[in-house]
Amino acid sequence: MTERNDLPSGAEREDATSLDPFFAAMKTRTPAPGEDLMARILADADRLQPAPPAFAPRRSLRPRWREALSAFGGWQAVTGLVTATVAGLWLGLSPPAAVAGLAEGLWSQPVALELTDQYEIFADLLGEG
Repeated sequence: MTERNDLPSGAEREDATSLDPFFAAMKTRTPAPGEDLMARILADADRLQPAPPAFAPRRSLRPRWREALSAFGGWQAVTGLVTATVAGLWLGLSPPAAVAGLAEGLWSQPVALELTDQYEIFADLLGEG
């Protein structure tokens, strides 16, 4: 078997046990900070607190439509959204024959778009046929 050299032996063990009463006394005693220390800590905390603003923050001078434009990601992103919207309306209002055939295949019945009765505004957008 191997010997363990990390355990205290003889005189070292007595020195270690002679400190135990001091450690036990320190564990039971909880030091309280003095009044002057607490006053300095509170004064330092008050000094570091941010000052309230002297006036209300100014409102942005940018128009609301520019703020909305930047919220969508700028004019490039809005251009893409508008293009997709126009293409969707175009394909929805006058679909090519391949799309109409695909829709009939999915729903197993003829699909027709009848917006002229409800919305006369779309009558010009619809193609013949």
